[in-house]
Amino acid sequence: MKKFVFASAIALASLSLVPAYKLHAQDSSTIQIKDPAEYNAYQMATTQTDPKQKAAQIEDFLTKYPQSVVKKTMLDMLMDSYQAAGDMDHALSACTRMLQVDPSNLKAIYFSVFVKKGQCAKTSDQQTCDDAAALAQKGLAATKPAGMSDDDFKKQTAATGPFFHSAIAVDDLVAKKDPAAAVEEYRKELMMYAPEDTQKGAALGDTLQLA
Repeated sequence: MKKFVFASAIALASLSLVPAYKLHAQDSSTIQIKDPAEYNAYQMATTQTDPKQKAAQIEDFLTKYPQSVVKKTMLDMLMDSYQAAGDMDHALSACTRMLQVDPSNLKAIYFSVFVKKGQCAKTSDQQTCDDAAALAQKGLAATKPAGMSDDDFKKQTAATGPFFHSAIAVDDLVAKKDPAAAVEEYRKELMMYAPEDTQKGAALGDTLQLA
């Protein structure tokens, strides 16, 4: 067995689902909901403090107003609410729904990859592993959204890029049985970290054993 030691940034390698970067949802100050009933439902959903209750209210809103001007905003909140409630299956479903209306949504891509990568490592299911890698490739190829500054986009890609390469590496190792390709992806992951992050990861030292 050959051992390859690779560094991992804590925010991306741990099981914590706290995003390592901040993505901006639709600016609610620009939203105009003309229907009073729809506006009241929006207020009811967005002001909930309990994640489970908030998710339920958002789901109810989306059922009643499937073409609402705030659909993307509500889906963004839905992803966060299910995540906060620890409901990974429904959070992944919310991400899938977000990607149907916003295919380049980096937040939805990142979270989908996070969940599917964990499932891949646990079950070794080839389709799940391939799905995680395909989404990771999509995340790496994502373009800057309209209205986002170059600096903010650079920060987001710097934070998510290493994790996407890691997910592709897991697919290479678990599903494709290609250790050489996996090592190359881990190398790309490491190259994207800032020097201080790499040093911290190396100090913690996760050891990957490849046949």
